[in-house]
Amino acid sequence: MSVGIFPLARVTFDMDLAHARHGAILTRLEKTAHRILGGERLLTTTEEVVGADTDLRDAGIRTALILQLTFTDAEAVEHLGQVFTGDLSIWSVPEARTGDRLRLNSFCGLHLASHSLSCLDRKFRWHFGDPEQMSEEMMNDLLDGDPVQPLIPGKPRKKQNDDYPNYRVGVIGEHPPGFTTCRYDAGTLEQEFGVTTVEMGLRDLFAEATELDPEHRAPLLEEITQLEGSDHLAPDPVGKSLDLSIALDNLAASKGLDGFALKCWPEMFTDYGAAACAAASLLGERRIPCACECDVFGALSQIVLNDITAAPSFLTDIVDMDIASDTGVIWHCGQAPRSMCPEGTEPRVTVHSNRREPLLFEFPLKPGNITLMRISRSYGATKLILFKGTVLDAPMAYSGTSGVVRFERTVADLLPDMLASGLEHHVATAYGDHRPALRKWADNRGLPILEL
Repeated sequence: MSVGIFPLARVTFDMDLAHARHGAILTRLEKTAHRILGGERLLTTTEEVVGADTDLRDAGIRTALILQLTFTDAEAVEHLGQVFTGDLSIWSVPEARTGDRLRLNSFCGLHLASHSLSCLDRKFRWHFGDPEQMSEEMMNDLLDGDPVQPLIPGKPRKKQNDDYPNYRVGVIGEHPPGFTTCRYDAGTLEQEFGVTTVEMGLRDLFAEATELDPEHRAPLLEEITQLEGSDHLAPDPVGKSLDLSIALDNLAASKGLDGFALKCWPEMFTDYGAAACAAASLLGERRIPCACECDVFGALSQIVLNDITAAPSFLTDIVDMDIASDTGVIWHCGQAPRSMCPEGTEPRVTVHSNRREPLLFEFPLKPGNITLMRISRSYGATKLILFKGTVLDAPMAYSGTSGVVRFERTVADLLPDMLASGLEHHVATAYGDHRPALRKWADNRGLPILEL
């Protein structure tokens, strides 16, 4: 069988490690009986993938094997899903839980890709593991086994209640290319949830923040300077981060907004000069979610969870799933509400792990039961995806805000269903078991429920 290789990576991650994993995978593939074509160099842009795809399809490949060597957006995966009629497989690689930066964030790339392919109703195969531990059976399953079968809930329920809260979500900027998780349709939100979106430009937000009197940030700045790490941070971008928080707070008040979906990169760093993560944390603590990467349904998921729990929520990535320890890791750059920090400890302040600009809060998530949920649009149908876990008392897995989680089901059982469901790569999380209230909320709105 002819297999075409597409090694995907982004230069904002650890390219030395990505090259090392790439070489190890190619070495393992060379030991198979299949005809391996392409894949000699990393593809770091969608344009490179399109060029490689044309060459490999002309060569008559039967299977396209995507090597998800770092996190990437799903633009390249979408392209292959649309134009390639053969089989699709994705190989993602784990990385050690060092307490330092996510060097690859490869699993999150697989997770985003699985959702993107669900939006195309495109079947695929996947593997998450090191090439050194790849058995012949695993290899055969990845290259020639049965594809993922979609996991879809039953028929929509009969709506029990038409009395929707009139939520208003501020949408600032547009989601990054290839972030299918973050796509939305304003009409759908209005019709299905009674949600109004208020669209604004990033430059308008930057102007609001820049025009603030620096005295407005003084109370926040005094608080920040008491935290570990503050003496290592450049004062100008720290001030800009705090001004961003104040500007967003003012917009929420003046426009009657319940939350935001905010494009947080690259313009925050390249045009404004500071990270949005601390602002998201500070607003999130007051139950005004600020969903990164302009994720509107992520913001709505947080708003609903906030209302049900009367407590802050955290929009998180799932960045690792380990069968051996039966744990996963939830993480985001540094924007969890600070009340999620363990009792008796203070967060430290730091810079963004990839972009090297402040301001972020860094701490391990406190132990306790959590509910994970998402108002999902996978496979073209709105639903509530719901599951439960427990954050363990464990060392911080990765820098930023992260927690080691033992889910209610084993990782071996949960992981295939999670990818088969098309679950988006952003999941709203809050402490406590709120599944009964969320089931009632979904029933009232006629939403089917998929419990993982």
